[in-house]
Amino acid sequence: MKELLALWWGEELKYQHPLSEALRSLEGEEILHSLRSIIVEGLRNLRTTELTEQQALWRFRLHFPVQFAGEYELSFTMQKVVGNTTLFFIWADLPEQLKQIHSLMKQKDVLAASALQILDTVSKNIINESSAKISAQRILQKISELLGARAAIMRLFTHGRWNHYASYGLNSPYLGEHHEIYVEHIPFYKRLIREQRLQISDNPREDLGVLTSDLERVVSPLCMVVSVPLIKNKTVRGFISLAFDEPKPVLYFMTDVLENFANEFAFILEKNEYYLYIVETSERFKKMNIDIVTSLVNATETRDSYTTGHSIRVASYAVELARHLHWDDYELEKLNVASLLHDIGKVGIPDAILLKPLPLNDMEYSIMKLHPDFSANIVAKVENLQEIVPWIRFHHEYMDGSGYPYGLKGKDIPLGARVIAVADAFDAMTSDRPYRKALPLDQVEDIFKEGSGKQWDEEIVALAIRYLDVIYERSTMVKESQLEDFRQMMFRLNLLNGLYLFEYLHEEVETLIANNIPFVFGFLKFPEKLHSFPHSSKKKMVHTLTEMIKKELHYPILVGRKSYLQFVFLASQYDKQLLQAQLKTLVYRIYDRVDMMIDVAVYEYPQEKYLVPEVFDNFTYLRENSN
Repeated sequence: MKELLALWWGEELKYQHPLSEALRSLEGEEILHSLRSIIVEGLRNLRTTELTEQQALWRFRLHFPVQFAGEYELSFTMQKVVGNTTLFFIWADLPEQLKQIHSLMKQKDVLAASALQILDTVSKNIINESSAKISAQRILQKISELLGARAAIMRLFTHGRWNHYASYGLNSPYLGEHHEIYVEHIPFYKRLIREQRLQISDNPREDLGVLTSDLERVVSPLCMVVSVPLIKNKTVRGFISLAFDEPKPVLYFMTDVLENFANEFAFILEKNEYYLYIVETSERFKKMNIDIVTSLVNATETRDSYTTGHSIRVASYAVELARHLHWDDYELEKLNVASLLHDIGKVGIPDAILLKPLPLNDMEYSIMKLHPDFSANIVAKVENLQEIVPWIRFHHEYMDGSGYPYGLKGKDIPLGARVIAVADAFDAMTSDRPYRKALPLDQVEDIFKEGSGKQWDEEIVALAIRYLDVIYERSTMVKESQLEDFRQMMFRLNLLNGLYLFEYLHEEVETLIANNIPFVFGFLKFPEKLHSFPHSSKKKMVHTLTEMIKKELHYPILVGRKSYLQFVFLASQYDKQLLQAQLKTLVYRIYDRVDMMIDVAVYEYPQEKYLVPEVFDNFTYLRENSN
């Protein structure tokens, strides 16, 4: 059955078979140029003669895809229909292979629409992702499933190497071995970067070089690889590669679709990274502010061992109460800060009054009653905390108007202050004081009932009584041990870098060995060549590693500095392989930042006890018994 190849309306081309575009995408403009030459010559004859029909033969060659490679002959008929406007029809008998190409073009249109839908969906939901890398992994998974790829990887160019950014379907051994690559060793990627256009390999064993054997363990048989460059400012910044276990001829017709997809993908990730940077920065500053407030409160409360941790507990109780009042997150954050700072003004109260082990006399009590004003005045100097100043100033006001410092009554007392008042009283009653022990919960409940509507807000007291035991259990119970823990931490940490003192780690190892407790240990070390670097460069690299260690390695992993270039670590009852994986990730991230590989060694006790002296020094017992 003949198919319409083209239609001219007078001198204007009105229709062209999709096959023409398919052939152009495969072989370039040259292949269509030869077809146009034949058609133009045939049309000229029809226009200048009385002929109404003419036969023609077009010979051409296809090189790709492999399934369609070879010589072709296409015979077609050109017809002239004369009317008000002369029409020229070109009909052709399409060989079976060309019909298949036509079918693939239809398949391409469906895939292209689905690919755009993937980008649209991800773009709308991307702000809900915790990182741009997670978004990238989701997109790689979806496009792989759409196209039938068994594995996919996205690499970005950083510090002179092409580093893994996100992947789908690749296992840990492959990613560990090929986290970074040099494209000079991989012909396929060299061609991709040089030509800055999509590349397809039907012979990945030869084209992928050093990657082939490991990739074949993941994708078997490895039949086809497609790579799309990520271009920014006319430079290849990265690429996406897809690996297939069967041929996918349709991909040869999707060059423009995949290239547009890749660059739109990169643009979405760039937006997501910027958004997450803003969120992360905001959260970091918020946490930093809370840490500063907490440290300030802790420092203030160290004057009185009986009130150590009081403000932190009050904040915990207050927030728990407010949750039952259905406060939103923003109001809870404000209440948390207000509760932490509600007694900060006690820095202005003399020790003779603040630390007096007996009840205060009238004069002393009148001075003590100044502390809400002191606290409010201190906080009022911070511009961003203006909203919580009234909560702090009035947290000792009573519902019946008999409180202080201004004798406010009922609803004139801000709700935040009323919540803090109940939380403050609850902690005072359930904590030891110089003149009495902590009260039992049933007695606390009786006191609350007696003071409900007089000293405290009835609704808040009802909540406190209803959830008294829950609040007591769920809250951060920082009792008298907090001060001791804080002091111990100060002795264990190097306050200049925030890591543990090497001497403390040494003592911990001795304790673990004495109690026959297994542990993992080892070191991170810069190469000796760093000594030859300028001092500013050395300092920057060591600082970078220190900050990344504090960010990535957490308790029970303890890390300290043994020397300028060497860090040692210790983790009791910890899995060696898990720690190795964590350190490997850390080393790659450090490499991205400072462009230098860090030496790492991980050992475990008692299996490798003879190495403990090499890491921590001066373990006479182990040296004597290492055999």
